[in-house]
Amino acid sequence: MVLKSDKPIAQIARDLGVTRTTLYSWVNKNKTANTEENGTTNEQLFRELEKLERELAEVKDKRRKIKKEWDIDLILYFSRFYFHKNPNESA
Repeated sequence: MVLKSDKPIAQIARDLGVTRTTLYSWVNKNKTANTEENGTTNEQLFRELEKLERELAEVKDKRRKIKKEWDIDLILYFSRFYFHKNPNESA
């Protein structure tokens, strides 16, 4: 709320019924909590998640296409045995 608002911090603090110092403290704690030990922010993690979701969608699409190709190949392979008649067999 504070980071995305156009209102001054003092106004937001009054609206919340807290002092500016308390609000600044909360904002700093939030910024610290959003940064892991290795310096990765939530925003960076979110972008990485989006990237991984796109990659997963691509892999699923490729898998679906390969599965479809295999299904066709299997149908063709087994249909040779089904429709092929042995000339020594009687009708």
